[in-house]
Amino acid sequence: MSPVHLDDERAQRYLDGQLPAPERVRADAHLASCPDCRLVLEGCRALAEALSGIPAALPPPDFTEGVLARVQARERTVSRERRVAAAVLGAAAAVAAVLVVAGGPAAWASALSRFGAGLDAAVTWCRIGTDVAEPLLRALRLEIAAATAGAAIPLLYALRRLSSRAATAAP
Repeated sequence: MSPVHLDDERAQRYLDGQLPAPERVRADAHLASCPDCRLVLEGCRALAEALSGIPAALPPPDFTEGVLARVQARERTVSRERRVAAAVLGAAAAVAAVLVVAGGPAAWASALSRFGAGLDAAVTWCRIGTDVAEPLLRALRLEIAAATAGAAIPLLYALRRLSSRAATAAP
C-alpha cells in the first residue's frame, strides 16, 4: 500500500487522537519518513497552541431566548399556512360537491365519460408501449436501453422547444 500524505484534516485528527488505530499506525510510519507531513503536523500543533490562548466568545445573554422565539414564530407561521391550505382545499371540495349535486347526473356524466375515455386511451398507450418496449429490452441490455433513453429525452425536449419557437416565429 502506498503511503498517504497527511492533509490538514488528517493531521488535525491525528493530533486529536481521532484516527482509527490502523490508520494511526500507518500515519506514524509515514511521519517517520516524510518531512513534509511532519511540517504539516507541526503547523497544526502550533495553530492549536496559538488558538488555545484565545478566550472563547460568549453569546449574548438573550441569545437562547431569541433563537427559541424565532423557532416558535416559524412554527406558528407554518401551522397557520397549513390551516389555510386545508381550509382552501376543503372549500374547493365543498364547491365541487355542490356543483356536482346541483348540476345533476346530466351535467357530470359526460365529464365522467370523457375522463373514462381518456383513462382508457392512456391504458391503451401503456399497453402498446410495453408491447414495443418488452422485446427491445429483452434484446438489448438494460444499460444500453437506459443510455438510449437518457440521450433521447433531452433531444426530444430540445426538438420540442425548437419546433415551438419555429411555430411562433412563422407568420
